[in-house]
Amino acid sequence: MKDAMQYVLSTHAQTGIKELGLVPLDPLHIKKLQMGRNPTSSVSVDLVFSEVDLLGLQHAKMKHLKGFTRDLSKPIEFDLVVPKIVLKGPYSVDGRVLILPITGKGDAEILLEKSHFRSILKLKALPKGEGQTFAEVVSIQLIMEPGHVTYKLGGLFNGQKELSDNLHVLINENWQEIFNEIKAAGIRQCTINDEACIKDGVQYVLSTHAKNGIKELGLVPLDPLHIKKLQMGRNPTSSVSVDLVFSEVDLLGLQNAQVKRVSGYTRDLSKPIEFDMFVPKMVLKGPYSVDGRVLILPVTGKGDAQIVLEQSHFRAKLKLRAVTKGDGQTYLEVANIHLNMEPRHVTYKMSGLFNGQKELSDNLHLLINENWLDIFNEVKADMSEAVGLIFKAVLNRTYGKIPMQYLFADL
Repeated sequence: MKDAMQYVLSTHAQTGIKELGLVPLDPLHIKKLQMGRNPTSSVSVDLVFSEVDLLGLQHAKMKHLKGFTRDLSKPIEFDLVVPKIVLKGPYSVDGRVLILPITGKGDAEILLEKSHFRSILKLKALPKGEGQTFAEVVSIQLIMEPGHVTYKLGGLFNGQKELSDNLHVLINENWQEIFNEIKAAGIRQCTINDEACIKDGVQYVLSTHAKNGIKELGLVPLDPLHIKKLQMGRNPTSSVSVDLVFSEVDLLGLQNAQVKRVSGYTRDLSKPIEFDMFVPKMVLKGPYSVDGRVLILPVTGKGDAQIVLEQSHFRAKLKLRAVTKGDGQTYLEVANIHLNMEPRHVTYKMSGLFNGQKELSDNLHLLINENWLDIFNEVKADMSEAVGLIFKAVLNRTYGKIPMQYLFADL
């Protein structure tokens, strides 16, 4: 299937295939491409491209294609690399870029070099009148990662050359920051009661920005999510009574999270926000130290740990509050969070147990992995609380960057 897609791009991108309904892809004609202002962004512009062409897709190289099965609920994923893409045609712009005001109308040429595209599609079956069943794209998430971008905009500042030249120097020297801001503009602004829109927005951020974060919105990278310290103390009444410390560890897997539900956003902040998501596989990886007792065995060790949680359900309940800052704006803040984690299976792997005594280490690994559920249930409350506090800090960094009135369209 990957080879078939490559054949279509290489052979039919310029002409399309009329009999299959495939329009020409190189150039791909776009009637309108629009981006609205974001007052919290360093690139806050009304930018409109009209009747423009996208050139270069015939040279795309298909790297990866998977997910086509009879079960259409599963996403389709594909990756491709395009050596050179050019967006070319009329534009208009008004707003602010970094520290400079910008206005203009004319012809644009935006060059993206060595671009990596990753896409996730959701399909559904669509029966039609002739008794046949067709596939229909329900949603698509696209991630663009260019190696370099060059911007060329004619007609800036009514043709004032010095102002235009200065702006071109600024935006091309800061091409990465400019492009990242435009990427972040893909996050939709929802009304506060639109649960489906908010859920889709959270899913978009996880799928699209988990790896790199969104610096301009205060969102740190989430995959891996770096954790300076994760600590659990002894509980003498528990069958797992240990002092367990993870230091400078990474949590991997959140970019593949599937958001199941987000509910509770209203103007009444006294009501809790509820959030459910499913993560196929999460790995906690990095240095640890442990001392205490697990079931019937004493345990001590220091080294590297790898804990794999498979098919995990996360349910969180958040309480928010409004805070007013020195700029006179009102922001949201997470007052508290309660997180519950329910994995389908957990695998524990820890090096350096018992000062490297292999037989003791092997026996303990056998014990804790055969009794993985009992072990996890004993540490779940402490681990859920610790991870919840980490998520609280992540959310508050982002909430602290965006005033409430810009978070939702109807505030």
